[in-house]
Amino acid sequence: MVALIARRITRPLAELSQTAEKIGRGETVSDLPIKGPLEVVLTMSAFARMQERIKRFVDGQTSMLAAISHDLKTPITSLRLRAEFIEDTQLKEAMIDSLDELQTMVASCLSFARQDAANEPVSVIDLIAMLEDLSDEHVAISFETDLLQYDYKCQPVSIKRAMRNLTSNAIQYGEHARIMFRPDEGNLVISITDGGPGIPVQLRETVFAPFTRLDEARSTGEGNVGLGLAIARSIIRQHGGEILAVDIKGEFTMQVSLPT
Repeated sequence: MVALIARRITRPLAELSQTAEKIGRGETVSDLPIKGPLEVVLTMSAFARMQERIKRFVDGQTSMLAAISHDLKTPITSLRLRAEFIEDTQLKEAMIDSLDELQTMVASCLSFARQDAANEPVSVIDLIAMLEDLSDEHVAISFETDLLQYDYKCQPVSIKRAMRNLTSNAIQYGEHARIMFRPDEGNLVISITDGGPGIPVQLRETVFAPFTRLDEARSTGEGNVGLGLAIARSIIRQHGGEILAVDIKGEFTMQVSLPT
């Protein structure tokens, strides 16, 4: 009888724990069946309400950002057409450059909103093969690991986008990107090291905030509006992981930790 009662209590709690873990990894989960003793039922009901409130809040914020970004495209296009009729060549070029910069920022906002709203299916991929494919995309990217294969359950397109954002950032500021992969005590550690000057310690958290650019002189015409690292961290956190900017053996590194 004691064993049956304990099982009746622990099974719903185990299901609740598994559901929370799946949500933390970005998986879509069905409604959790609410069952068990009164205390467990109350806990599961509160969890279900919290999950629904978080989903509504995130969906609302994402929809608002996407709507604002979309609505801004029409007046920007209209202003650009009117700028073409300005006779002062210097003023005309300055206005068109500013409008092009604004258009790039709006497009980046839409991209950021779509990433938050994305509901990509979860599947098992060979993470080693994915990182090797990424390193083949650019001569300035190298990849190092002792493993030949590592199967990992994730949202593959999103994870590759996060890694591509990190390597692009490394190439842009450090001229090369060296990817290193290793399992470490229940986590997967992916390090992207570059040869750049690095980031001051007091700004290493700031760089992950949306629209943050430490070098304001860089042109937004190249797509650099300060969203690459923000999107990468958002994706990694959706998978239950984290990104930190650290120094490893004197080299500046973006270190990604993902749960196994």
